[in-house]
Amino acid sequence: GELLTGATNRQIGERLSRSTDTVKAHRASILNKMGVANTVQLVSVLAAAGVLGRDGLTVPDEMRAKSTNHPFG
Repeated sequence: GELLTGATNRQIGERLSRSTDTVKAHRASILNKMGVANTVQLVSVLAAAGVLGRDGLTVPDEMRAKSTNHPFG
């Protein structure tokens, strides 16, 4: 979603009615969990795993987070 479009923390926060600090914390958590240092590395890992298609992220249903309130999901 938003993270992979190159949107800034501020842009994501405005779109999702979240503070920039909240978005920044979620972004850091995602990068940490994926073991990467930045969004460019994240995209590379996701592409290598075959979960990025031409239209963006393609996540199998069984891998989707249960929460619908996550800023990036």
